[in-house]
Amino acid sequence: MRNLVHLNLSRNDIGDKGVLELAEASYMSNLTVLHLDDNNLTEAAAQYLSVGKFIVNLKQLTLSNNKIGNNGFRFLLLSSNFPNLKKLLLNYNEISEEGVLSMTQSSFFGNLDYFDI
Repeated sequence: MRNLVHLNLSRNDIGDKGVLELAEASYMSNLTVLHLDDNNLTEAAAQYLSVGKFIVNLKQLTLSNNKIGNNGFRFLLLSSNFPNLKKLLLNYNEISEEGVLSMTQSSFFGNLDYFDI
């Protein structure tokens, strides 16, 4: 699985614990596209992704239809884990205006080509 570059686990109810396992899995080191839509994820999953050792090559991250919220959004935005990220989809995640205002603090946000909230 070390050659895996695209992984779609949408609608599989993996939960936060499943994201923790992914973020710590060495075979994810070549992953560039990760879809985790509709998996009942919370801010904990966002935190795991923001510090995961092996997902630093992501170019696309899709977390739509979860419960990431403002705090989870901040974890993602403030992470240095996504230097190559070009596409971020976070629609339907209970992110309010307060969360959106935190985008100015992001180190990678300016590198995005596509963003959906």
